Amino acid sequence: MSSTHNQTTAYQTIPATNATTTNGPPAPVFYVGVVVYEPFDEDLKDYNTQKFEDLAKRIVAVYDMLYRKAFGALFVRSYVISFRVSVTSRIRMNVTEVEVGVEFNQTTPLAELPRNEEVQKTLSDAIDSSYNHTIMDVPFSPGSVQIIRTPLPTTPPTTNSTDTTISPNSTATTAVNPTTNTTTPSTAVNPTTNTTTPSTTVKPTTKTTPTVEATVTRKVTFRSLGETFTTDLLNPSSAAFKNRAALLKSNLEPLFQRTFSTLRDFTVISFSNGSIINNMDLKFSAAFVPSNIQISEVLLKAALIVTDFNIETASILVDDIQVSSGVSHNISLITALSLVLLSWLLSNQQ
Repeated sequence: MSSTHNQTTAYQTIPATNATTTNGPPAPVFYVGVVVYEPFDEDLKDYNTQKFEDLAKRIVAVYDMLYRKAFGALFVRSYVISFRVSVTSRIRMNVTEVEVGVEFNQTTPLAELPRNEEVQKTLSDAIDSSYNHTIMDVPFSPGSVQIIRTPLPTTPPTTNSTDTTISPNSTATTAVNPTTNTTTPSTAVNPTTNTTTPSTTVKPTTKTTPTVEATVTRKVTFRSLGETFTTDLLNPSSAAFKNRAALLKSNLEPLFQRTFSTLRDFTVISFSNGSIINNMDLKFSAAFVPSNIQISEVLLKAALIVTDFNIETASILVDDIQVSSGVSHNISLITALSLVLLSWLLSNQQ
């Protein structure tokens, strides 16, 4: 049992202290965060728990495989630093964000380390190109990879060498030179220049014009025939609701993202009885909102490849309009009455 805890401690401990045992500078580590479609559990806060160890092992296996393939001998190892509930604005359900240390060889000069963009792109590209954004059974959220901390120095500030590094010789000559002394104060104490400077710098012009993208929401519903509904699916705080919502999101959101670049949000709203009726909101940019048939076609394709739950194609609704096999079967009351009236007129003419 103790060997298990020692192994998980390696996932948790920040490498500045125990990653390198030899003398010299600490090993360079990039802290790479990503969201995974796994329901967050309080046990993930404690690295001594089985849940922490199991999820950490799965994620570390993915990181080790990708970064060793990308950077070879420069890469040393990866380890989980912490798990936390995701606070990403576009994900409104209980999923998990993980912070992982990506450690490189201690002897690698900073100039030879990969750039932040390379480290981020290595994981992002692998997620984007993988089927259903799942790598080695870990369902990642596309677009969620970020560099939290980097061993690379930040870009140096612009130098003010003319103000701060004045050689003693130059100050001596300017101090003794009467010509420069008389002209310098005359320009510095000029009241006209002092009054014009603040008026040009303190001018708030176009900074308070935030642009908000217009969006349109479509309600999408389908039934999972033959699956058992339980009352805890009515409670958004229950584990059953969170687990099923994460399951729908991880399977369906990538399909909609690939089909519609204007998809801005995918949210599971509720479940209801019969067998299980799934209700979701899909938010699109107003620049392009797909039609009901286009939305339903994504679910029709998903019904052929998704195995985690059942999609009854005859039950697909978009904004409460029934869509089946790509054809809308909703007939409004006005249309129905018009058909009846037309039939009556034709029969009277005969």
